Amino acid sequence: MCGCGQNAPVLPDHSFLEFWNSDPFNKVKITTDETGLLIQTKSPSGGLFLRRSLDEGRTYVLTLDGRELQDRPVTVRLKKADGSAIYLNAPSGQPVEYQIDGTNEIELLIYSDGVVNYALTDVRIEVCDTCVTDKDLRRRIFSDLPGLHTAIESDPHYAIIQLLDWTVLHSDDGYDVDLVNRNTNEIANISASKIFFEVLEPNAGGYFCGGHATFLSKVMALFDYQAFTLNFGLPGELTHVITVLAEATEQARWRFYILDSTYGVSFVENGQLVPLAVLLARFRSGELNRDVYRQSDVSKVERLVPESLIETSRCPILVDCEEALCTCFNPNRDLAGAFSGPHQWGPALKERGLGQGITAYMALLTRGVFSVGSARDPTVKSAFIELLEAYDVPFH
Repeated sequence: MCGCGQNAPVLPDHSFLEFWNSDPFNKVKITTDETGLLIQTKSPSGGLFLRRSLDEGRTYVLTLDGRELQDRPVTVRLKKADGSAIYLNAPSGQPVEYQIDGTNEIELLIYSDGVVNYALTDVRIEVCDTCVTDKDLRRRIFSDLPGLHTAIESDPHYAIIQLLDWTVLHSDDGYDVDLVNRNTNEIANISASKIFFEVLEPNAGGYFCGGHATFLSKVMALFDYQAFTLNFGLPGELTHVITVLAEATEQARWRFYILDSTYGVSFVENGQLVPLAVLLARFRSGELNRDVYRQSDVSKVERLVPESLIETSRCPILVDCEEALCTCFNPNRDLAGAFSGPHQWGPALKERGLGQGITAYMALLTRGVFSVGSARDPTVKSAFIELLEAYDVPFH
């Protein structure tokens, strides 16, 4: 190991760090106790870098374990040699695994924007010759969408819509709360391929809107699109999570589009996605046209419902049941069904004076944003927050 850099701390000797090179991130104190490596800072924004070389042609599984010593979130940034990065919640009491492929080097940064007080108990990386990879999922998607190659080159917005439609069709709504909570906790820290092959294809319980948005963001990243999740609404009452896609412009700025894989919603005009800034301006001026609202086919999206609930409105059309979990279809799963009428969100939206349908959708979005995820390019998030401020959308 090396403690590179001026005034770098000497790391205590731990066997799980044997193959990693290390560097401090800002001012950090590194000590040890009987369980692991203590990473502590007295001032905000500090942590520890860990790096090691890999074989670019092989697939690996990274295992991380540790615990927060105070009630403060800690982040792990996982960065490949090409500069692409993902951000994970640092484990606290339960190990997490993440699959890595297609890089000859990996860099971990364990850090927080606040004060860090974290015990790292394990960090190891092992070859996995049997793992499915994101390359496998890309091949699957290209096989399912024969025109995607051409669309990515000649009509990027049509390619994005195709990917949205594919993701909507292959996602599962979950209604077993225990399974949904388990899946929601896991999918933030696993690859798109692992979500698809190990959660969705086996009908392992599905997820709520946060899972839908996370999976779509990861699918978009497979094709080099910048995407992140957005959580908005009325905290504690009506909240929803969608995906935002960022497109670079010639002016070195970002243009944003919203995609909703829970309800299959995009906004399209003359074959092109409508920027969020345009939607906000039209909504504020009362000129939002329903014609720009595009609905993906959601009629065959699988809804996974416990057998004890199949007689309720959660299972309008029963397909089959296996091991106490039933597969159902819901013909009213689209945005109009969810945001209008007597079911789902309709009555609550009407009661709060937010309207119905697409008007209620945009009204809820402009009531406030309280979580903005991270894209691969770190400038995307700050540019998006500037957009919210420009259109007076509260960011809590």
